[in-house]
Amino acid sequence: MNPIFSRLKEQNSLPSPLLFVGQKKELLLEEVGDFCRSLIQRRAIDHPDLMFFTLESGSKTYSMETIRMLIHEASLVPFEEPFRYFVLDQVDTMLPVHQNALLKVLEEHPPFIKFILLATSVSPLLPTILSRVKKFFLEESAEQKARFPDFTRPFSELHQKVQNFDEKYSFTDLEDAEAVMHRLNRDTLLWTLEGARAETMHIKKKHLMESFYALFHTQTD
Repeated sequence: MNPIFSRLKEQNSLPSPLLFVGQKKELLLEEVGDFCRSLIQRRAIDHPDLMFFTLESGSKTYSMETIRMLIHEASLVPFEEPFRYFVLDQVDTMLPVHQNALLKVLEEHPPFIKFILLATSVSPLLPTILSRVKKFFLEESAEQKARFPDFTRPFSELHQKVQNFDEKYSFTDLEDAEAVMHRLNRDTLLWTLEGARAETMHIKKKHLMESFYALFHTQTD
């Protein structure tokens, strides 16, 4: 068992919602399934207090029917255990409409519901979703490490370096990202958001680097 799961088992209460990120989706689902079964007293292949949700058969994303069923199930009390565990596989395939439909239940779900989300990448997830989950990366990846250019270099040189960053990663995944965002002044933040896609307001590293550059020179000029 991954040490992350061992540490979670040692806690008095499992946090919720959780997001586990791993590049090998089949292995990720297997590990999380085993972890959840270890939390349940009665071992069973199909336990009423352990539910798995995934893509619509033959589709590349979830169906709204599945989302509605999930929300309904989250209102039901546990059948046998103190908690019900809902494992949402491949949430990075969810469309924005699916993610928005989940926001309320993720934020205000009953205390007996434990949401566990799985993804191979966080970049397709809305910042509003990411702000509601506790993230765990099961493998070392670029999403775990904040990589920043040298802000003392000319902007033209900085911009060239930033082009080499993999833009599929979101700044919202970097450690202390929220605190850093609060330190950005209003003008810098607006500049950051100008490059974001309006339908997702997704903040790209490139635009954050530009914002940091502006903030750095504002503070040092």
